[in-house]
Formats: sequence, structure tokens, C-alpha cells
Amino acid sequence: MSAGSAPVALVADQGTTSVKVALVDGRGRVRARSRTPTPSRRGPAGGVTGSPEQWWRSVRAAIAGLGDLTPVRVVAVTSFMHTLVPVLADGGSGTVLLPGDRRGVPREAEFDAGSPGGRAALARLAAWAELGEGRLRAAVPVKDYLRYRLTGLLGTDPYDAGGAGLQSPAAAALLARLGAQPVPLLAPDAVAGTVTVKAARETGLRAGTPVVTGSGDWLVVCLGAQAAFPGRGVLYAGTSAAYGGFADAAALAELRDVACLAVAVGSGAVLEWAAGVFGGPPGEVTDLLEQAAAAPPDAHGVRFVPRALRAAGSREAVVGQGDLKGLSLAANRADVARAVMDGVAVWVGDSVGRILTRRPVDEVLLCGGGAADARFAGLLADALGRPLTVAADTDLGLVGLARLGFAGLGEAIDHDPSAGATVAEPDPVRHAVYVELREELAGS
Repeated sequence: MSAGSAPVALVADQGTTSVKVALVDGRGRVRARSRTPTPSRRGPAGGVTGSPEQWWRSVRAAIAGLGDLTPVRVVAVTSFMHTLVPVLADGGSGTVLLPGDRRGVPREAEFDAGSPGGRAALARLAAWAELGEGRLRAAVPVKDYLRYRLTGLLGTDPYDAGGAGLQSPAAAALLARLGAQPVPLLAPDAVAGTVTVKAARETGLRAGTPVVTGSGDWLVVCLGAQAAFPGRGVLYAGTSAAYGGFADAAALAELRDVACLAVAVGSGAVLEWAAGVFGGPPGEVTDLLEQAAAAPPDAHGVRFVPRALRAAGSREAVVGQGDLKGLSLAANRADVARAVMDGVAVWVGDSVGRILTRRPVDEVLLCGGGAADARFAGLLADALGRPLTVAADTDLGLVGLARLGFAGLGEAIDHDPSAGATVAEPDPVRHAVYVELREELAGS
């Protein structure tokens, strides 16, 4: 698929299960897109790992699916946050311990990193060091490793570094103990290098193409959504669900003070798992929604209780976990599908609703993969008890990345994220049901 002759930014978003790449023009329109799976590996002792080399191969494969790269003027990369890639002294990379890997949990108390995600990231890096894979040169967030493969230069931005705990004294002490050096901090929209000859040969990009620093996935989603309080907050429904935005319009313009105020870690992953087990043969979340619609409102007493609704302590120990309760001979596949769907809706609605009560906004913009199905958007609106504006193109993180890329060239994108949006209105009766279900699940 060709992007045409208009100048475009090539953007890449490395998630926990796949990498998305796209060509985005100066009006924020996605001209071509491609996706390649990047499966994690589960092992003994609660291990959940990823391979940076596999991520790089998947990025290259996804880029190959875009077609003509001639119009590409700039490259920008983002990734999931709160995770550090060990860059080894020999230039290679170590195994990455992903969110949900429990081997770092016993060490979390050692690291005061300013946030649960940063504490977990440093604890997992400390656990990685015990694997003995090699001498550490540096530890960088995931997107910075991929940019390193493109440019040969190490660095990160303040937001992603903060999310991984790298700006804390605890991180400085850990890196010093492991013999590693801190990397430079760069602005998200700064040109952080250019595509090397080697990377050009591997990707098909033109050598010398500028590559901006980029940032963590949450900042680029908020940027693509143009989410600034008190006018607009953004609710992202992906592998995890998250809600937040920039502090105000000035913070949005200056790429500072962006907050993730509520998060349901692994909520989307739970739905994908349930779709594979209880949905239709394709195993898609849309099939799970169809199954759920066939069940009675009480799902014959079946309940899915997300552990994060009632757990304290390490979030690594409850990532994407829950309990099925009330199973009986009266229940069938549709009942379980409905229980999981309702449980996740309550989970997201509870975490976001408490924030909206304290910090109201004029509009909540919904995006991410979960926003693509109107039925799921409706469930979230029911759980929250308020309307949700559903973005026409749910991949607003790609647009946010393109904004960073073009800003690095001194250009601005003309894009209104609410253009063509629809509205998911809540059903008052269903909202009342969800309020009662939340109390039931929290006490289970």
C-alpha cells in the first residue's frame, strides 16, 4: 500500500503483544498501517519475558508491510512503559522481564522510585541481573532501545525515564552497582539521531532520515487526543485501560505535566484471553461480546472478580488476573463471557469514575482498540454513567507520535481528534446494575 506523494512521518508503537507501524501525514491522517505480533514468553517461577531482538525483527517486518517509504521525512517511536531493556556492553541486549513477571516482586521494597510502575521496573531489572546474561552498559525504556537500533545512539526522554524509575536515586544506585551509565535526557520532539546505513539496509528507510526521541505510550496518546484538563480527558482502552491527560492547555503545548490518573493494568489482556477461551472460533473480543449478549443479565450467578479491585501491595502480582465465581451446571459459555465483560467494565468504571468525581471534565474521549466496537464503548459508558466521545480513528497514539515527528522538523499537524467522533450514551438502568455489581465484586 502506498502512502502517496505527501510527506509523512513513519511511526512505530511497540506494545506488549504486537508492534504497530504507520505512515501519518501532516493532517494526522493514517495513510498506511501494518501490525506484527510480538508474543511474550511465560516460564517457571512467574516469569514473563520478551526478546528485544524479536521486537526489532517485528518492527522491520511491520515496516515492510507499509509499501512505498519514499515520502518518509521523519521517524518517531513509542512503546509500553514501566519496563527497562538491558543494553549489554557488547552491544546486544538481555532478556526483558515484562510487567507481570513476579521475580522482581520480593525486591520492590528496595526501590523508592516515585511510582509503583517505576519501583516495579527497577525491581525487575535487579532480578534480571541475577540471570547472569552479561555486563550491563545501560538500561533504557523499550522505545529507546528500538530507536537505538535505528540510530546507534542511546538516550531517553524525561517522561518515559520517570515512568521506569530512572530519575530516582534508587535507579542511580542500582545502575552504579551494575556498572552501567545513565543515558542523556532529550525532549520528546527533539531529533535524537538519524537512520544509520545498517538500519536503512534492514528497514528500507533512507539513511540519514531524522529520528525524534519519542516518548512513552501514555504521553503520545494524550498528545494525539489533545487531552488537557478541564476541557478533555482521554480514556484509552487497550491491553490495559488508562485515563488522564495534560494538566492544562499550556502543559499540552509544552509537553509537560501529563498524568495517568487511573489504570486497569491488563484489563484488555483479560478480555483477549477470555475471547480465546469463551468467544467464537476466531477468538476475537467481538466474538466475546456476541457471546455475552446471549446471556441473561445476571449471567446465572457467574461473576468475574478482577483481583486489582480488592488487592493491595505489588501490582505485578495481580496484572491481568481475576477469579471466576458462582459457576454451576446452569451456566454456559455465554454466562462466563458476560461475567468477564461485566467484571472488566466495572473494573475500568470504578477506577476512572472515582477520578472523574474528584476532577470533572467537559468531555471524555475514548480511543484504543476497545473503542473500535460500539458495544464495548457502550458498556464503558454504562459503567461510568456518563457519555463517552468515541474517536473516529481509535489509534490516536499514532497521531500523537506523528505530532512529535513533525514538531522535530519545526512543523505542526492540523488534526482535530474529535472530528467525525460518535457518542456512546449511558443506559441509566445498566449503570445502576453496574453500581450494585461493583459493591458485590469488591466484597467477594
